[in-house]
Amino acid sequence: DFCKRQRQQMKTALNLLLGLEHYEARPEEPELPENDQTRQWQQWFEQAAQSRDPLARLGWFDRIVADATPLFDEAFWRQHAGHGWQAPEARPLIAARAGRADCLLRLGQLAQARDEYLALLALCLADEPGCRHPLSSLYARQGEWGALKALLVRFDEASCWLLYNRALMSFVCEGPEAARPH
Repeated sequence: DFCKRQRQQMKTALNLLLGLEHYEARPEEPELPENDQTRQWQQWFEQAAQSRDPLARLGWFDRIVADATPLFDEAFWRQHAGHGWQAPEARPLIAARAGRADCLLRLGQLAQARDEYLALLALCLADEPGCRHPLSSLYARQGEWGALKALLVRFDEASCWLLYNRALMSFVCEGPEAARPH
C-alpha cells in the first residue's frame, strides 16, 4: 500500500509539473526525528504490511491512529488548514488513517471508509496519501455519480484509476456512445 501511494504521489507530482511554466526547487523537507514512538509506529506499519488480511491490518493501523491522534489537537489542524502532509510529524498518522480507510473498504464497511477518505481529503487538499483513487471507485461502486463527478472535477488528472471511473460514469449516466471517447 505504501509503494502504491508513493507511486500515485509521483504521478500527481509529475502532472503538477507538466502544468507549471516555471519550477522552483524547494528546500528539502525535514524528516521526522527518530525516537521510541516513531520506531514503534514503524514496527506497527511493518506488521500491517506483512499481513494480507484486511482485518489484521486494520488492527495495526488502529493502534497507530489511537497512539498518534492525541498528539495533534484541533489548533494543530487549523494551523495547517488542508496542508497536513506539510507537517512531517503528522505523516504517520495520516498514512495510518489512509491504510485504515483502505482496510475498511476491503472489509465492506463502505460508509466508514468514505468518511475516512473524505476526512483525509480535508486534511490534505492535494491528496498526498492518494485517497481520491479508492474513493472514486467507492463512489462508482455505490452509484454516487454526483459525488464522483465532483471528485473528478477536483482532481482533473490523467491517472488510469480516475480515467477508468470517468469512463464508467459516462457509460452508466450517458450511455455507451458518450463513454467511447473516455
